[in-house]
Amino acid sequence: MNPSDKQKVVYQEDKVNLAVVTIQDEDHTLGNLIRHQLLKDKTIKFSGYKRAHPLENEIQIKVQTNGVKAPS
Repeated sequence: MNPSDKQKVVYQEDKVNLAVVTIQDEDHTLGNLIRHQLLKDKTIKFSGYKRAHPLENEIQIKVQTNGVKAPS
């Protein structure tokens, strides 16, 4: 598989008010920036990110809302 064939951003909704976004080729810089900006919104109950493994160059961002807005 050619590396350019992979999707950069993958969105999946686990539950009604919870979503997980996986972003390829990014690290803590973008993850922390997105998490911080999301937490400024009063409808966001939880926002966090993780880097699954130091050798994998991707981050996962989880967002949970209070139900007023969808996390998309």
